[in-house]
This record gives sequence, C-alpha cells and structure tokens, in this order.
Amino acid sequence: MPTPASDSHRGILDIQRLGGKHHPKTWDKMSEIIGLVRQINDITKRESSVVHAMAGLPDAERAKFWHEQFLPLAAQENALREKLVIVDQGKLPTSSVQ
Repeated sequence: MPTPASDSHRGILDIQRLGGKHHPKTWDKMSEIIGLVRQINDITKRESSVVHAMAGLPDAERAKFWHEQFLPLAAQENALREKLVIVDQGKLPTSSVQ
C-alpha cells in the first residue's frame, strides 16, 4: 500500500484509477452508438422541418406531403432506433459498463 507521501502529487480524483482498462470493442460499440444517436438526431430535425413546412400547406395537400416527405423519414428513424437497441444489447467485454 502506498504511503500518503507517495500520493501527494495526485489531486482529489485519481483519473488513472477511475479509468481502468478499456477494451477496444467497448470503444467501438460506444462510437457506433454515438453515430446512431447523431443520425437519429439529424432525422428528427428534418422531420421537424417537414412538419413546419406542412403546416403552411392547404389541407388538400397535407396528406400527400405527409406520405411523401414525413413517413420516409419516420421509417429511417425507426430503423435506426431498432439498430441502436440491437447495438446497445450486444455483450461488452466487461459487464461493468452500462
């Protein structure tokens, strides 16, 4: 066990100890999750723009616009969310990361 004098150079939090060992597969999984969340965020912004654009249309054109512009984006979003669930449920090399 180190003596208090040998730890005097460390701050209140020992970042090296908190970090622990990281497995490359964990980093790959987290990178994939972040990428999927960014894609979902982009699609959500586009969906919002479509809804705002649709609000200015006459009632007769809204249904067609909805089917042609919004529903394809919603399908993309749903597919990405399903993929996100699958990636998130994958087994990590260390079970302590959640």
